[in-house]
Amino acid sequence: MNFIEIIQLRASGIAEAEQANAMVKTMDMEYKYKSQHDKEQPDSCKILKNAVFETDISLHIHWKKEKLSFKPSIFGLCIATALEQYGIINHSIWQEE
Repeated sequence: MNFIEIIQLRASGIAEAEQANAMVKTMDMEYKYKSQHDKEQPDSCKILKNAVFETDISLHIHWKKEKLSFKPSIFGLCIATALEQYGIINHSIWQEE
């Protein structure tokens, strides 16, 4: 089953958005390195910037699992918690139909 964990940040300013973007890229690389033998590893991660609002960032974490988990992943929770210092967070899980 495919699903996407989406973490959206509305940063409090452009500088905060740039710092958050850099931090997410660093965390993604660290997680991929650490979790090579971990069972919970996302298939892919994408960082998107809003085309109009420079302070909006969206991280899409793609998962393939046999069972759909309606709770955020440990990886997603770590990123969302770290991003709280930069602005408002929206964290959701979406299932592909």
